[in-house]
Formats: sequence, structure tokens, C-alpha cells
Amino acid sequence: MAGVDKITQEILQEAKSGAQELLDEAKKKADAVTAKAREEAAQIVESGQKEAQTLLSQQEERAHSSADMRMKQAILSAKQEVIDTIIGKAYEKLAGQDADGYFGMVVALLKKNIHKGEGVICFSEADLKRLPAGFDKVAGKVASEAGGSLSIDSVPAKIANGFILKYGGVEENCTLDALFAQSKEALRDKVSSILW
Repeated sequence: MAGVDKITQEILQEAKSGAQELLDEAKKKADAVTAKAREEAAQIVESGQKEAQTLLSQQEERAHSSADMRMKQAILSAKQEVIDTIIGKAYEKLAGQDADGYFGMVVALLKKNIHKGEGVICFSEADLKRLPAGFDKVAGKVASEAGGSLSIDSVPAKIANGFILKYGGVEENCTLDALFAQSKEALRDKVSSILW
């Protein structure tokens, strides 16, 4: 029996030794898998941090760009408001002149817009009431120099200022409203170039 015990002992010893080798090998594999997993996790974290930093930088850039755009729009809007205020004051100054200055402006406009043939000039009720004495002769002289004639309509036109020229069925609007509307962009450009 002593021989059987010895064989059993040897088998057990070999089994223990084989099991230990298997355990050592399994531990090595587990350590390698764990190390690889840690390395991959570190790479994922690093990649995530870089991606997050890139996204953050892009968002900051977009925010700065958006803020710059809003600032430029606010400045442009403020400039437009200043320009429109100046043009509005120029309009009020022209419309609010005393009779001599106002009708001097009317004569200058008439010279630029007069046509050949028989025409009629129409004024607002307020302007008809303050027409300077002899204005009909001045207007007639301007018309004759252009090869035509001009009479003043005694019926007031429904306009605020300036005048309307009528030649047959054709009307030419020479009111300040029309002149400022026609020249709006040119006036804005001129004022802008003076201011900035």
C-alpha cells in the first residue's frame, strides 16, 4: 500500500504543480488584459478630452464671431439712425425756411425741372398763402428761358411742400418728400462719408 500512496502523492503533486502553472499563466493573461484595458481607457479619456477641448474651442470661436457680428450690426444700426436723424433735420430745415429762402429753393428746383411747352405749377395751400409778390413773373421768366410758359394753379395741391409741375396729362412731383425719397441712398452715402 505504500506504493499506492506514493503514486497518489506524486499525482497530487503533479496536479498541484500543473494547477499552479495554469493559475500563474491565467494571472499573467489577466494582468495583460487589465493592462491593455487600462491603456485603452487612458487613450479613450485622452481622445475624449481632446475632442471636448476642440468642441469647446469651436463653441468659443462661434460665440466670439456671433458677438462680433451683433456688435457690428448694432454699430451699423446706430450709424443709420444718426444718418437718418441728420437727413430728417436737413428736410425740416429746408421745409421750415422763411419765405425768401424757401421760394429761392423753389426757383432753383424749378430751373432744374422746367420743360418746354405750357405748364402749370401747383403749390400747397400754405405755400399759396405765402407766395412772394411777383413770384408768377419769376416763374414765367424761368419757363420762357427754357422755351415754355408757366402759370400758377390757384387750387391748392394736397402736398406738404415743394411743388408739382403739370404739362398736359403728365405730372412731375417736385415735393421735398419726393426729392428726398429719390435721393435717399445718395444722401445717406454723402452723410456717411462726411461723418465717417
